Amino acid sequence: MADLSNPAQIKRYIEKGLRSLVDPEPTKEERALAFAFFSHQCAYCGNSADHLDHLLAESKRGANHVSNRAPACSDCNAKQKRDLDWRDFLQLKCGAESALLEIRRCKIEQWIRDRGGLHALPDETLRLLEDGHRQCAMEYDAARTLLKNAGRIVPREL
Repeated sequence: MADLSNPAQIKRYIEKGLRSLVDPEPTKEERALAFAFFSHQCAYCGNSADHLDHLLAESKRGANHVSNRAPACSDCNAKQKRDLDWRDFLQLKCGAESALLEIRRCKIEQWIRDRGGLHALPDETLRLLEDGHRQCAMEYDAARTLLKNAGRIVPREL
């Protein structure tokens, strides 16, 4: 569960909320389509998938568009791939000269192609998001300081 008394976590929620206004998550139907296309298997290792990974990482302008998402297991999604390019990560998982690498690479490329290509957020949109986040974070800090100075923030019990 999220720690809503943690200012850094609250600012992350603000950032994600703003991004969702211009770059929404795939719909329930799109998610189901992705999992069905990959037979509910991780696109990288073939284990059971439970997440939709960004092929082009969010930190590298990757959008939430379904063409930029592929099913991944928890291990590949959260612990291993991180911000790596999906092709480099796939090669690490399968080996550079394996037939499995070619099969999985072709499957991911077909998914991307059939959905209109990889989508990245435009620089201007990213700039506007950063400006909006910075403005919201400053307003949050100001409100938090106001409440703190007024003695209205309830201390957390550890």
